[in-house]
Amino acid sequence: RGLSLSLSAPMDLFSLSSLSYMLLFLVGLVALGALILTKPDILLRVLYLLFTSRLGRAWVRRERRAPESAHTPNCLPIALPNGVTVLPLAVLSDNYSYLVWNQSKEAIAFDVSDPAPVQRAVNEHGLRMIALFSTHHHWDHCAGNEELVALFPHIQVIVPRGTTIPSATRFFADGDSIQVADMKVTAIHTPCHTMTHMCFFVTLPGELSAKNPPLLMSGDCLFVAGTGKFFEGTARDMLPQLQKLRQLPAETRLFSGHEYACRNLKWAAKLLPGNKSIQDAFARAQVAENEGRPFFTSIGEELEINPFLRWDCAEVQVATCFVDAELIVRELRRLKNGIRPTALYDQRLGRAPTTQL
Repeated sequence: RGLSLSLSAPMDLFSLSSLSYMLLFLVGLVALGALILTKPDILLRVLYLLFTSRLGRAWVRRERRAPESAHTPNCLPIALPNGVTVLPLAVLSDNYSYLVWNQSKEAIAFDVSDPAPVQRAVNEHGLRMIALFSTHHHWDHCAGNEELVALFPHIQVIVPRGTTIPSATRFFADGDSIQVADMKVTAIHTPCHTMTHMCFFVTLPGELSAKNPPLLMSGDCLFVAGTGKFFEGTARDMLPQLQKLRQLPAETRLFSGHEYACRNLKWAAKLLPGNKSIQDAFARAQVAENEGRPFFTSIGEELEINPFLRWDCAEVQVATCFVDAELIVRELRRLKNGIRPTALYDQRLGRAPTTQL
């Protein structure tokens, strides 16, 4: 009987301890659920920190795909009238890297998360790699830097100042430029998606025109009919960047970091149902998507179809119920994120737009 008591006591203690841990776990789970429901931004912030850590790089490298499983399989070289060729490379689930070369076969790359497609294209087209540019530090735009440098040790790696992007040899600030053969690449600081984000503006000698179009490698700042999420900035940060990009030559060809054309144009068409330019662009983007082709535009086209660049247009002011540019950009981002409009939105329907919150 004494032995029985001595054995049962530890078992009872063990059961109580296990029960306590289970209760603590359940309480923690409920608390986490309540936090997610009431403060979803906290969860997003934690996920963002994880994505920008080395765990994010490991995840991106794991997500690399074979050419036959690319999200846009029919990415063909785009030969421009000035002799420049742009080759979009479909990588990961919806990213693009880009390879740009001139008539002398001197090539520069942008936002390389996977070096394999770049290496294949360089070999296939007989190119000589000169430089690599990274628009920002998210791993889906730079996880392949170190491996590409291992393949082409002589290349320069140019990144935004203030970042820790791997293998960097030069750090650019706003307005810095580099001449790569006959191609001039100029940095445009566009903080918001990340606060060190850079777009790169590529030009050739001569007057800019439809026959000599510049290129905008916009990373995650500007997309077809949309913008990147405001991960590190706000609408107040984004508005000046949109103002900069809106002033670029209309013939500037836009090459962004993700294939979001159809989803963005679908959203824009719903937001602005009377805009025929958006409807036409959406139809063309759907054809391209069905054929496995990327869909690209120019700055001039974006001024007609991108709500984020049309804050001074009556249709956008009516759709958002604001006339203040910053408030319009903020409201557009909320709507694009799937967040319900501001609390007064429903009350304003049918009324004149306002500048007040």
